[in-house]
Amino acid sequence: MKLCLQLQIYNEALFLPYLDAVLQYVDEAVISDASPFGPSDDGSSDILENYARKYRHVRVRHTTSVREGWQYDEVQIGNENLAISDADFFLFSHGDIIYDIASLESMRRAIEAFPSKLAFYTHFLEFCWDTHHIFLFDDSKIEPQLWRPLVGRSSILSAKAKPF
Repeated sequence: MKLCLQLQIYNEALFLPYLDAVLQYVDEAVISDASPFGPSDDGSSDILENYARKYRHVRVRHTTSVREGWQYDEVQIGNENLAISDADFFLFSHGDIIYDIASLESMRRAIEAFPSKLAFYTHFLEFCWDTHHIFLFDDSKIEPQLWRPLVGRSSILSAKAKPF
């Protein structure tokens, strides 16, 4: 059973140090540094190259993505990443996501215990980093009022589910 982290980033240097925690739970990581303007210009590229030297299971791609209107084509980059991996399961991520380590441990154990399942989920915090802002969400149901990052579930899909 092989788990591959599929990660797309652009100017995510602030969050990339959190990758160390995730990389110990995956067998492979395919990371693309891409935008319509080319690779990152905030030092992210250097950080990724250091990860590739430090971890044998990390592959880094520096590329330019196709621009569609005001947005770049994340699907194109994702499909290119998937095509170069032979993993059984894929953890789809973004550079501004910080995972709960206990959730990653549970997810890894669940995949090993139930390899025939098609989807698993793990918890994360997403800061919605767009190189200029960190968006915090208003949780007005809790007193006092709290501003917090988005809490969500990340999907881990089986290659049998044909995610590409």
